Amino acid sequence: MADGVRDLHDYLWAPKWNGNEIELQATLLTGAKELDDFLAAGGKLVKNAEALARDWGRGPTTEALFELLHHTYSLTAARELLKKGEYKSAAEKAVGVAESASIGVCAAAGCFPLVDEWERGGGDFETYTTKLAEELEDRGVRQGGDFCRVLLATGKLGRSWHEKASSETQALTAQTVVMNAAWCAAMAVTIREGLGATLPVPYRALPALVRHISRG
Repeated sequence: MADGVRDLHDYLWAPKWNGNEIELQATLLTGAKELDDFLAAGGKLVKNAEALARDWGRGPTTEALFELLHHTYSLTAARELLKKGEYKSAAEKAVGVAESASIGVCAAAGCFPLVDEWERGGGDFETYTTKLAEELEDRGVRQGGDFCRVLLATGKLGRSWHEKASSETQALTAQTVVMNAAWCAAMAVTIREGLGATLPVPYRALPALVRHISRG
């Protein structure tokens, strides 16, 4: 699944992608089925992935497929890393989910240049989250400030790892980061709906899947 999700990202957004689209679809759907079984999700993940894959192409539906698989796979990986005591790796996985969720919010809010500025080194993460909060406030999104505060805390806790902290403290930090990231993934759906974004059906399943993973 990890390789497939990375390939899907490159297919959608890299300047050049030379892979086989049919093989990529097959890899993603196989991975979705295996992850659904692993999570005992009752088919919710794989059915939504199959629905999205039917409208394949470089557009919103396949972007939704990327988010669905990236968020569920990465949060599951973070959960399993927590169980193994690999706290730093768990936190890093979770931060990637929170950041990805924020990019979707930026796109829906029409302020994607903030992402370019942040990713290209023109601003730090705190600057990015502050500007995003301002954009959301200007658009009347009540939860925007809370979303950006949790997003910033998640990034700071997960990226600035204190290796010398006790094992118990590292465990609690990683658990906090994972739960915060799960909240960001779910709240991003609510915010995008509030912005009037037309979301493919699987987005409505994402919060429930995220909660299901978090309970594990």
